[in-house]
Amino acid sequence: MTPGLLQQVGPDGPLFAALLCGHALGDFVFQTSTMVERKKRLPGLALHVLVVALTHLALLAPWLGREALTAVAAIALAHALLDLGKGALARRGVGRPSWRFGLDQAGHLATLVLAALWLAAAAPAPRLPAVVPVASLTYALVVVTAYAFNVNGGGALVANVLRGLHLEEADDRATTQDEGGPVAEDPVTEDPVAEDPVAEDPDAPAAPAAAPAPASRARIGRLVGILERLLILTLVLGDQWGTVGLVLAAKSIARFKELDERQFSEYYLVGTLASVLTAVASGLAVRLLVGVPLP
Repeated sequence: MTPGLLQQVGPDGPLFAALLCGHALGDFVFQTSTMVERKKRLPGLALHVLVVALTHLALLAPWLGREALTAVAAIALAHALLDLGKGALARRGVGRPSWRFGLDQAGHLATLVLAALWLAAAAPAPRLPAVVPVASLTYALVVVTAYAFNVNGGGALVANVLRGLHLEEADDRATTQDEGGPVAEDPVTEDPVAEDPVAEDPDAPAAPAAAPAPASRARIGRLVGILERLLILTLVLGDQWGTVGLVLAAKSIARFKELDERQFSEYYLVGTLASVLTAVASGLAVRLLVGVPLP
């Protein structure tokens, strides 16, 4: 089997995987919708950056030392500056939310690459138990990164796709922005939170006669989107491609009657395909990084 990209860099592969995992957990799992809203003010931003820093520290425990502490401090500072910059662009209406989200994540990734290169040269060898193979550690960290990204990062991507195509209000029953709690609860904002990692994508349940409150529908839809992406990611990693089609078929059956409405069907189709593509792409990225053969 051909070694993955991270395995080809040798013993420094787990280091970069740990940094990636720290960012994914800090930005896409541990950052709640409340933190996103409070991040617009300095104390809220400071709390988010602190969570990101502590997450990195925990994952860099095998390399812990002065060098790792310096790297985490630099990552935290860069993270704060990038978030401040993205917020400033949003307030001025510069660019689309999807562009700002992409530029922000590209900046974080560049920071992690620089930190990994510096730590690889300066930090001591990792202190790992003899029973933990380096390849297994790398694989575990990359897989956790993919799952963490699909919790909320994938939802942000889907929400931005819908917004870019002006489909986010195609279904006036789904003030939920579907599967997107934080966005859906404030659908009239000029620059909703959808560019942030906790924003979500489309599939909130339709409102029957005795429908739950919009916020409740948003939470249900958000959970549906997360579970869909996590399930498809699991199937991709397990090479169960045929079952992916069954998941999509089951989901379509559940919304069959609503698909007669053209606007909703377009909204549903684009959102679902974008969500599935995100999960599949992240699964293929895992296989590429750790050396699992691509189909």
